[in-house]
Parts: sequence; structure tokens; C-alpha cells
Amino acid sequence: MKWKSYFLLFLLLGFSQSFAQKDSLEIKDFERKRSSADSLRIAHPHSYSNRPAVILGYNLGHNSYGEFGFALHSTYHHMLFVTKFIGSEFRMGGSDFIVGPKLGLYFGMGLGIGLNAIYYTNFEKGSFVFRPEIGTTILGMKIFYGYNWKLTNQEFKGINTHQLGVAFLIPLAKPKVLSH
Repeated sequence: MKWKSYFLLFLLLGFSQSFAQKDSLEIKDFERKRSSADSLRIAHPHSYSNRPAVILGYNLGHNSYGEFGFALHSTYHHMLFVTKFIGSEFRMGGSDFIVGPKLGLYFGMGLGIGLNAIYYTNFEKGSFVFRPEIGTTILGMKIFYGYNWKLTNQEFKGINTHQLGVAFLIPLAKPKVLSH
């Protein structure tokens, strides 16, 4: 039993000494060098571009809506994009005219996610709607599914709950490429 106590004491002292060794891998020196000069820098510079654009779209559901708006489309590293937009949806057909001014954001890498705030009105009544979207964007064309959550006036008629849509991003100018 006594030899087990000595063995445990030997292990404890041995491990405490092994943690007190000099930094043989020179990790601290590597971290110091990296902080002064970025040794892991990618060979090409990071860039992004901003491009103003017009949005034209069509939303299909129980009621059809057209869309018109203006956007600022930003691309980061050729793949990641963010599109901020302001515009309006308008009901096509139906018994009464409904318009929906909207503000939104759409971002992703091929597969995209969007968030929209829309106020649908027939100029007598209205309903504020939050719409998340999921879809894909290919060469300036967005195909998406959206779900409208009515936040006010649940009884307002003429708004789709579920909808499929397509929107086209038509650039107004060449992109301004900015480098980091």
C-alpha cells in the first residue's frame, strides 16, 4: 500500500514538472509573429462591390402581385451577397386595388434568406406583414418561397399567406469594386 502512495506522489510531481517546460513548439513566438504580420493571409485581396439596381418581380399565390423597387446589391468575395431594397407590391386583378410598400433584406450564397416588412393597404384599411423568404439566386434572378405573417388587422383580405415568387435584379450601373 505504501508503494502506491509513492507512485501517486511521483505521478503528480512528474506531471507538474512537465507543464513547466519551455515552449518547445514555440507557439507563443508564432502568435507574436502572426499578430505583427498576417502569415495566414490569402494570396488575393478581399474585395466587395456595390451595385444599384431595379427590382421587378411577380408573386404567385391565391392573389397575384407585381413588384417594383430599388436595391443596393453588395457582393463579397464573389459569392456572398446582401441586397437591401425598398419598393412596393401591387395586386394584379381582383376586385379592389391593394398596394404594399415594403422594405427588405436578402442575403446568402446561392441559397438565400430574405426578411421583408410590408404594409398592405387598399387606402381604407391596411395590414402590417412580416415575410421571411427562402430561395435561390442565379445571375440576378431570385426564385423564392415566402410566408406572410399578419402582425396587424388579421381580417384584411387579399393577402397571400403562402406564395412563390420570382424577382429580377436589373443593374443600373457597373459595380464599384472596393478592396480591403
